[in-house]
Amino acid sequence: MKYYTINWDYDNIDVIGDYPQVTLRKGFNPGPPHGFWEVQHYEFPKFIPELELDLNQKAKPTNYLEDYTSFGMIINENFKEILKQFNLPKYAFYPIKVYHKGELLDYYWFHYIADIWEYINIEV
Repeated sequence: MKYYTINWDYDNIDVIGDYPQVTLRKGFNPGPPHGFWEVQHYEFPKFIPELELDLNQKAKPTNYLEDYTSFGMIINENFKEILKQFNLPKYAFYPIKVYHKGELLDYYWFHYIADIWEYINIEV
């Protein structure tokens, strides 16, 4: 069985363009009633969480953006389609707004709930 890990290339400015790559969009409230701060780590909300980010002017839109959320990943449509081909823990993709140089880009918050013991073969 193969296992994969995904890492963000924060120290490679040639790839990401600038660090930090994203910031919370000015004027956006990440709190109640539907902001992403209202989502608990180990459960899926009964609402579609909202998140709005600005990609730094010098930053490059990459498949996987800087980990802005404390859990999950910010990914684009291409990466979303790749991930869906794998055996994933319980998950949801929430569309979010990422702005770059006045343009709205298609990104998702990939929120997953994983009990790693489900994926480890412990039989000898």
